[in-house]
Amino acid sequence: MSSHLGTCYNIAETGKGFGPLEKRDKQTLMNIQIRMRYFAAVREIVGRQEEMVSVPEGESVAGVRALLLERYPGLENALARAVCAVNHHYVSPETVLHEGDEVVFIPPVGGGAF
Repeated sequence: MSSHLGTCYNIAETGKGFGPLEKRDKQTLMNIQIRMRYFAAVREIVGRQEEMVSVPEGESVAGVRALLLERYPGLENALARAVCAVNHHYVSPETVLHEGDEVVFIPPVGGGAF
């Protein structure tokens, strides 16, 4: 287990990058906890393997991607080409996240010669 697992970030109060949730009254929002896991170039930039993140209920993968870009501007190139998986299944940016979901942005991996 990573020692960073206990770190929790709350993005529900920022009001930035959350699409349809921006129109909701912040008082009615409930937060959920998701587990972010980082691999390859994303891990190098973020500086950790995983962390727990608090997001508004109903948040999408696209909203989490926006959060990561805001927190870690160096991720722009890696996330531009990355695919996302939630709970070990590839998903679209519109996918809504739920309590306890595991979210992974998988950057392209370069290969070597055979």
